[in-house]
Amino acid sequence: ICFGERIQLAGNIVGSSFSWSPSNALLGSNTLFPMAGPSKTTQYILSATDTLGCPKPYSDTVTVYVVPPIKAYAGRDTVVTANQPIQLQGSGGTRFQWRPATGLDNPNTENPVAVLGSDIDSIRYILRVSDVNGCYAEDDVVIRVFKNGPDLYVPSGFTPNGDGKNDVLRPVAVGITQLISFRVFNRWGQLMFETNQFGKGWDGTYNGVKQASGTYVFEAVGTDISGKQVYRKGTAVLIR
Repeated sequence: ICFGERIQLAGNIVGSSFSWSPSNALLGSNTLFPMAGPSKTTQYILSATDTLGCPKPYSDTVTVYVVPPIKAYAGRDTVVTANQPIQLQGSGGTRFQWRPATGLDNPNTENPVAVLGSDIDSIRYILRVSDVNGCYAEDDVVIRVFKNGPDLYVPSGFTPNGDGKNDVLRPVAVGITQLISFRVFNRWGQLMFETNQFGKGWDGTYNGVKQASGTYVFEAVGTDISGKQVYRKGTAVLIR
């Protein structure tokens, strides 16, 4: 059976009473037809006794084989520029089905390419991943469509206090295929932080020392799918 499913066992005895073991993961273990839903492959034993409580000459066994759980992954939610191709990143099994098929070049492949027009604000793709046994799991990803062309957006402030919210100042890339650089300076022009990796950002420290609250200058440079460069410069406030 697939992980998380149940199957009905069917016992048959000659005797006055019986018992199933182990009884865990059994619904109706006091019947000859319990529902079994083990989390791993399990062998169940059916034993019969007579009116005196003596075991019958034999017991019988049945093994329920459990397929390990499938971990479907549809990728992280993201933002894309209208009409710019983006490749979805599915994983977790051997067969893949994306729905809806809107904008997809092939909804039955692991990593289809999506092209979403300006008539779409956002779309939620659901990925069903299955294995050779027919077992499946699902995950989803939301893609928001940016209609004003490629851009690099940097928040106006951040609060590196360790609460998991706005702890890092980082650029949000929309329609940008390469981040050339993201740099942060203090008010005297000293470089506080620099990276060219998506997802990386400034945590408000320099050489391990927390920097003071105040206004800092950022510069972000990236290129879109056509090689056109996008440059953004502005200020962000560090709040402690």
